[in-house]
Amino acid sequence: MAEIYSVYELFPDGDAADVATIAATVAKAVPAGVEVKKTEVREHVFGLKKVYAEFLLNADDEMIGSKLEDALSGIEGVGSIECVSSTNV
Repeated sequence: MAEIYSVYELFPDGDAADVATIAATVAKAVPAGVEVKKTEVREHVFGLKKVYAEFLLNADDEMIGSKLEDALSGIEGVGSIECVSSTNV
């Protein structure tokens, strides 16, 4: 089974968004074939926070990356996501 290790940053949709709740929701939101390796709240800019998340994806599913991004974007309070890195393992 081929695997991909990906790192994402999730940015809240506004100052009122609860990044701790977003971080806690990540594990429940990911599709089958994705394992959450790490999530944490990190400082961003000017006192704003973001969610940093690491995932291990089953690369046998050609659409797994799109499924993950759709799931992350669909979390309540998430304004945008960014794939910081992605590599085959």
